[in-house]
Amino acid sequence: MLNRHLLRAKALQYLYALQNAKRSNLLLAEDYLDLTFSPNFHTSEEITPATFDRKKKESKSLLHEIIDGKDFKADTESDIINHVRRAKKDYVEACKKDTEKYGQLMMQETMAVYDRFLLVMCFLRELGELCHQKGELTGVVAEEKKERLDYFYQAFPVQALRESKKMSDLFIRNKIGWQEHREFIEDFYKTHFRHSEVTKKMLGHVPPDKEAQQVWVEHVIKDLFFSSPATDSFFEDLDSNWGENKAIVKNMVYKTLKRIYESTDENWNPVTITPDWEEDHSFFEKIYKKTTEDGDKLDVVLEKYLQNWDLERVTVVDTIILKMALTEMVHFPSIPIKVTINEYIELAKKYSTPKSKEFVNGILDRTSKDLKEDGTIKKSGRGLLDNN
Repeated sequence: MLNRHLLRAKALQYLYALQNAKRSNLLLAEDYLDLTFSPNFHTSEEITPATFDRKKKESKSLLHEIIDGKDFKADTESDIINHVRRAKKDYVEACKKDTEKYGQLMMQETMAVYDRFLLVMCFLRELGELCHQKGELTGVVAEEKKERLDYFYQAFPVQALRESKKMSDLFIRNKIGWQEHREFIEDFYKTHFRHSEVTKKMLGHVPPDKEAQQVWVEHVIKDLFFSSPATDSFFEDLDSNWGENKAIVKNMVYKTLKRIYESTDENWNPVTITPDWEEDHSFFEKIYKKTTEDGDKLDVVLEKYLQNWDLERVTVVDTIILKMALTEMVHFPSIPIKVTINEYIELAKKYSTPKSKEFVNGILDRTSKDLKEDGTIKKSGRGLLDNN
């Protein structure tokens, strides 16, 4: 299942995507100024190429300053003022739309991870149904064929999935099914399931016992399904982040199967998206929203701590990590400062440069101490632990 560390990682990914979108929006705003201050046949007054070039450079320089909150100089030409205001307006509106869009995509993509998990569990059930329908074992009569293939259909993990009202409700509520992808299951059955040595052994004359059924189901999921390039190809078409989400989905599947194995009745519970989705959803949404809302303030806070660093060598990812960490320290009083620092050091190790770990650790250690001292960071409850 997902945990806070994974939620932070996904928020980082979408904040990074948002930052790239903002850069694109700025380039579009500059393109507008370039086009505006270029010679064209509709210009009524005679303007020299040198004047056009001057206005281009001045307007683009002013655009950056106005976006940063500065005012126009008193002697700025009116046409430059008007077009820079127009460019800024377009830029701000585009950034606002992108902020909302990536926030929604972040939440949808995260919820979709749980749908991928459900799809795998549904696959296992559907494979059992397919085995129930098939009757093609060489060298045995029809009745024996059906009975033998029913061994997988009757395997207790597959049966538990088939008989679970909770799983059926989840499949219906999340619109999970394989109706449109029957060819995938058929191909898996023919290419992997039927040719597996484990399957051939299990389809012997003696029905497999409960322990053997567990081994069989685990083999089908671990060794055949998740190891198949066809599975990766299928899910990559559904999920652009399957390379990263696959491990999460596998973990959810294995935990749910473990619950089935350990259950003494049909009242087992599938894993949830997180241990406490209501609380984690609030955290996830807030860390994204506050990091974007407080972006300019966080730039000001970080500015003095980055004075001795070559800003051109501070990566975009590192900057976002620092902003997220400061946001968490300030807006989540129940999370200890050390927990926050350690979490974002781990993100820096995974998503940034080899030296980012030390950089992020050093900056966060200094800023957290200063912000705690001036009262900006106020911890309570569990957040007071290990803050010395």
